[in-house]
Amino acid sequence: MDKIMTKIDYSMPDYEYHDKEKHPHISSSDVKTVYGKSLLHWAGQEYKESPVFDMGKAVHSLILEYEKQAVVRGPSDRRGNKWKEAKQQAEKEGKIILTERDYDSALEIAESALLNSEFLRGMINSKNFIAEASIFTTCKKTGMLIKCRPDGLLVPQDDKGKGVILDIKTTQDASPEGFQRELRKYNYDLQIAFYLHCMKCAGLPCSEMYLIAIEKTPPYAVGVHVLSEIYIKHAEKRMIQTLEKMKYAESSQDFSTGWPEINQVHLPAWLEDDLEDAAF
Repeated sequence: MDKIMTKIDYSMPDYEYHDKEKHPHISSSDVKTVYGKSLLHWAGQEYKESPVFDMGKAVHSLILEYEKQAVVRGPSDRRGNKWKEAKQQAEKEGKIILTERDYDSALEIAESALLNSEFLRGMINSKNFIAEASIFTTCKKTGMLIKCRPDGLLVPQDDKGKGVILDIKTTQDASPEGFQRELRKYNYDLQIAFYLHCMKCAGLPCSEMYLIAIEKTPPYAVGVHVLSEIYIKHAEKRMIQTLEKMKYAESSQDFSTGWPEINQVHLPAWLEDDLEDAAF
């Protein structure tokens, strides 16, 4: 395996981290795309921002780095030259711009989340808390270049300690049952396994990763979730298998969907039962 190349940047802008020409490293989103869809979807995807994506980033920034004033309250309408000029200025300054309504909503979510969660307040007020660190390294198991950008990181205070990762998710349901469904739907377990693995490869081992689920509607309830050790081990196995699949695809240049040439769609079992019970 090639020499482990690690870079840790505590001030890199988000757009630079996502620049694939400068940093062609594999991210957790890439792994989730291959696992949940296919190699073709990964090879053909482009990094694109959207109003929903901007809203999520804004909530993160308002909670974790409010003092940086990185979120701008723009015009009320995204159409027209007024928005275009404001957006260009915000991008030039490396800031996130939202419509008036979205900004007010994001700020309300952030303030309510901090009010509702003592755990969240304690984490971000810790003296060894760092927001949006960019980590680039080499996977020790596959040799692939990998990267991660935790929303928050509690760095160990000495060489013997382990860090803690914090990741914020806006959701419809932050309850244990509701977020369990979200976790499976969006493969958050793969993201957790990937982040912990990436940090370990970079020489910054972390003991746990907390998912802070914040509901998007009042009263903006907050749920703090952490995966069990056996859950993480199961996710890590699937994550490494996916990385190996991606490595083989890059060497063979075979970025297929893996789907059958012709797929026969079968009647679901529950419909078969209905068919047997039906009277003709």
